[in-house]
Amino acid sequence: MPIVTSSKDPFFIVARAEMCLIRGEFENAYLLVKKIKISDPEVILESDIDEQKKLNDAYISVLFIRANYHHHYGEYDKSFLLYNAAHSVQKSIYGCYDFPSMERNLKSDIKIYENIKPKLLKFEKLDYTPVFIVGMPRSGTSLLHQMLDMHTQIVGLGELSEIPEIATKIRSSEFIESDSYESTYILRKAYIDYCASLVNDFCFQVMIDKLPHNFLYIGTIMLLFPESKIIFCERDALDNCLSIYQQNMTGDHSYSHDFDQLARFYCFSQYALEQWKLLFEKNILIVRYEEMVKSPEKKLRCVLDFLGLPYEDSCLNVHLNKNIINTSSRHQVQQPIYDSSINKWQKYSGNLGNLKENIDRYKEFYLTFYE
Repeated sequence: MPIVTSSKDPFFIVARAEMCLIRGEFENAYLLVKKIKISDPEVILESDIDEQKKLNDAYISVLFIRANYHHHYGEYDKSFLLYNAAHSVQKSIYGCYDFPSMERNLKSDIKIYENIKPKLLKFEKLDYTPVFIVGMPRSGTSLLHQMLDMHTQIVGLGELSEIPEIATKIRSSEFIESDSYESTYILRKAYIDYCASLVNDFCFQVMIDKLPHNFLYIGTIMLLFPESKIIFCERDALDNCLSIYQQNMTGDHSYSHDFDQLARFYCFSQYALEQWKLLFEKNILIVRYEEMVKSPEKKLRCVLDFLGLPYEDSCLNVHLNKNIINTSSRHQVQQPIYDSSINKWQKYSGNLGNLKENIDRYKEFYLTFYE
């Protein structure tokens, strides 16, 4: 495994370079990491796991920073080789995504919802509407969140981890065997109280939780908040998969390290959407990234109408939003809305291998998945 060494602290240099990337200073970021030497491990003991992890993370960051520099200056073949190198290291560390568990959980969550929902009494009405922006990462979720957060009657809370945690509790045998209404009420109140702790006042009509992977947990959301609204962001499959591949994503994103897994995850997100629409079609609005950036006012009016709110011009000034969202899209949403990322995959058409074929194959696979 290659590591990072330098006469200066490589971690400090990488951290500075990553801050430059956030500000869109690609050349400054590149010049910083250019000073870092990459060599084979010689002095790090295998038993020193924490130090090895720090070095691996720094090495991966260096590769992504260099790749983004070459992408920014139109050197797409060079950038793609570096993206590949970074993902190769990440895959060796994090392994493959657990698709069977994800697929089983969706089937289980649908059954849990159908079994528990009839047992629930009507919850006390909230003073606002909970809204969940979901979809694939890099599909426009951050852009839409920042646009809506500029509205005087909306507060955006960014990416919260509460819903996945609640979904795990609801799947437990302890929950299923409990008093469904009481247990669901407790989880609902805990989520409401947590969100309330994040805002100064409740002078708004809509509260947004923007965690893209919450598309996996729409059953949980609708159990807790039957009054909620779901906005599912979609993007062209090739553009979406490539854009994810260009990001340094870890944690729940181990599907991002090769095109076969990316294609499968993208197609599963579409399959999950169709399953949830069968149950909650009136609560779900689909927003296409391409429409949002080409005709932002038209699409914004459609979204606000879905939320029952009047249109406000300020929502188009997304780059003026002072509430910085901590996602891989933070640099993009600090700029005026642009549409130059549409058909970005064409710049890498010679590097994408069988990505399109994989997408077509997994679309067919999920068409008959639960039949």
